[in-house]
Amino acid sequence: MSNKKTYERILEVAYEMFSTLGYDQTSMAMIAKALGISKPALYYHFQSKEQIFEQLYSFVVDLVIQGYKLPETLDSKEDFKIYMCESGNANIDYMKKNPSFSKLMMQYLLLGIRNENIGRITKRLESETHEHISRQVALGIKLGVASEKEREILVELIKMVDQSLLEKVDVLSEDELKAIWKLFMDSIF
Repeated sequence: MSNKKTYERILEVAYEMFSTLGYDQTSMAMIAKALGISKPALYYHFQSKEQIFEQLYSFVVDLVIQGYKLPETLDSKEDFKIYMCESGNANIDYMKKNPSFSKLMMQYLLLGIRNENIGRITKRLESETHEHISRQVALGIKLGVASEKEREILVELIKMVDQSLLEKVDVLSEDELKAIWKLFMDSIF
């Protein structure tokens, strides 16, 4: 197996272990065993469990940010509302189909308090998310769905509801989460 494939496989296995067992309950020995490699072979690629966790988070955040795209064109207020509902629904679909993702993200948000590198990556994610939502709201303003003076309030509200849905993905059904998102979108736009 090439070094690149081993590196990617380590991140895949670590993703599953961190999301199911948690960061504190996962060890380098457990990761090596799950991969069928020796601990020294694992240490060849990563100096510590913390380094794996940080690299994995950076990779996940890059993927999330790559998904932040606005539609090419929206012609009406109704198109904008549909886009915003579909955007939220796509996030909900992803979280429901990938329950490991939500569990892992919650760990990163909590561990960012005690780990400076995780905190930096979290700040990058928060900043990029803020910018993306701000661009979405700007699109709504352009279409007359909202006013410029409401921009930051709407951005913060959307971020808060999005975070709340992430926290409730294990508790509420997909239909319930989507109903909350739609009700929220209908109430602000």
